[in-house]
Amino acid sequence: MIYNYGNSLHSERELLKVLNDTVTIGTTSLKEDAMDTGKKRTRANGEGTIFKNRNRWTVACYDIHGIRRTQSFKKKIEAETWLVEQVTARKRFKGTYVVNPKQTVEEYLNNWLPTQRHLIRPNSTRFYSSTIKNLITPYIGSMPASQLSPAAIKNLLNTLADKGYGHGSILGVLRTLSKAYADGLQNHEQVHNPAEGVRMLSMKPKISQAIPSEDLTKLYRAAEDSPFDLARLMIGAELGFRPSEITGLKWTDLYRIGDDWLITVERQVQRVKGQPLHFAPTKTSSSAAKPLTVRQISILHAHKRHQALNKARWVEDNDVLFPNSIGRLRDETLDKEWMKQLCDRAGVKRYTRYQLRKSCFTNFLRGADLGTTKAFSGHTSTKTLEDHYITPESSAVREAAKRAEAALLKEQDHFSKKIV
Repeated sequence: MIYNYGNSLHSERELLKVLNDTVTIGTTSLKEDAMDTGKKRTRANGEGTIFKNRNRWTVACYDIHGIRRTQSFKKKIEAETWLVEQVTARKRFKGTYVVNPKQTVEEYLNNWLPTQRHLIRPNSTRFYSSTIKNLITPYIGSMPASQLSPAAIKNLLNTLADKGYGHGSILGVLRTLSKAYADGLQNHEQVHNPAEGVRMLSMKPKISQAIPSEDLTKLYRAAEDSPFDLARLMIGAELGFRPSEITGLKWTDLYRIGDDWLITVERQVQRVKGQPLHFAPTKTSSSAAKPLTVRQISILHAHKRHQALNKARWVEDNDVLFPNSIGRLRDETLDKEWMKQLCDRAGVKRYTRYQLRKSCFTNFLRGADLGTTKAFSGHTSTKTLEDHYITPESSAVREAAKRAEAALLKEQDHFSKKIV
C-alpha cells in the first residue's frame, strides 16, 4: 500500500510523523510480499521515506551528518534508486552531500591546513602553505571545492608545466590536493577525492649534484681565513649533517671518550610562522654519534676560541656552534647568504648548502663500502643514497672504466693462451 499525500489533507505534525515513522512500500517485490502476507510493509527507522506528492515522487532520508535530505523525481523507480544510494552511502560511513556546498577550493584548503599543525612538521606546513598560495589558488581557487574534478587537476598540472614549473613543484600540488581531500573524506567534509587516480606528469626531477672536488678545494681555501667559515664548511662537507641540524648543534654535542672525540645531532632549528626560531626534534628519530678526526676537532676548537672573543656583542648565549652575530639562533636566510658569499669569494658557481651534504657522502664512499656509507649518512635506504646523494667524479668513473678494461683484456689474454 502506498500513501498518497497529494490526495488527502494532513496537519504539519501528522505529516512529519508520517515522514519520520511511516514508510511506503518501495519496490515491486515489497508489494508482492505485502499481498502475500496481507500485512502493511514498513521500512525500519533510518531507511528513509518515499511518498507521492501530486504528480511527483518525493524521497526523504537522513545523511551521514544527521541532516534531512529530500529530493523529488518524476518516476518512482528514480526515487527508489536515489534512496538506495543514500542509505548505502550512510551505512558505509560515506557522505553524498558536503556540509558547505558553496565553499571554494581556496577556502577549503585554507581551513584544512590549520588542522594539520600538530600532525606534520613546520617545514611541511610551510610547504603546503606556499603550494596553496602560489600554485593552487591562482588557478583553481575560485572553483567550488565539492565540484573539483580530476580533469581540472590534470589541466592545472599541465598549465604549471607549460609555465616552466619543475617536477617538485608540480608533484607538490598533486600531493597537497590529494592529502587535503583524503582528510576531507575521512572527516565527512568532502564526498570525493578528485586527486585520486590522477597521474603525475612524465617529468624528470632535477637532482642537485655533489660539488666537484676542484670547486670544493677552492671553497676550503676561501674559508681558511675565518675559523667560523672553515668550521661551518667542514661540518657540512665532511660530516654531512642537514643545514637545519648544523645550526642546532651545541658545544655540549661534542664529547670525548678516551682519546677519541665524537659529535652527535640532537636537534634542529626551525621557524614557525609568527613565532621566533626554536629547537625542534631532528628529521630522523635517532642519529649515531660520528667520530671526529684530530684535524676536525682542531678546526672546531679554533672556532670555539675565536667565538669566545666575540661574545661581548651577544645579547644571549644558546651554546650553539653557529649562532648569528648577537648570539641568537641562526636562521635559514642568513645561512644561505653565508654559502653564497663563500662561493663568490672562492670564485666558483653558487652551490647550495645541501650540496655540501651530498659531497660528504660522495667522498666518504671513496674510502668505504656502500653499507658503511649508508650507516654514516643515517639513511635507511641505499637506493635513496645512490639516486640522490652520491655523485661519482668523472675522473673516478674514468679510472674505474680503465680498471674494468684491463681486467677484461687480462681474461681474454688468459683464455687465448689456454687455447694455444
